[in-house]
Amino acid sequence: MSSKKTDTYTFTGVAVGIHLVSRTVSGEVVASSRHEATTKIEAAIRARGLQPYELTVHKA
Repeated sequence: MSSKKTDTYTFTGVAVGIHLVSRTVSGEVVASSRHEATTKIEAAIRARGLQPYELTVHKA
């Protein structure tokens, strides 16, 4: 049994909330791919009642 390789990804961008209030977002997430990292980040932003906008994700 092999374990899944994970990397750290950093992200920055803008999230838009109700009444088009925007917030700058940034941080790190551990994931096995850039796609998985983006999915996790977008889900976390939406869980806070915001919509991701202009999100940039890079391998750290």
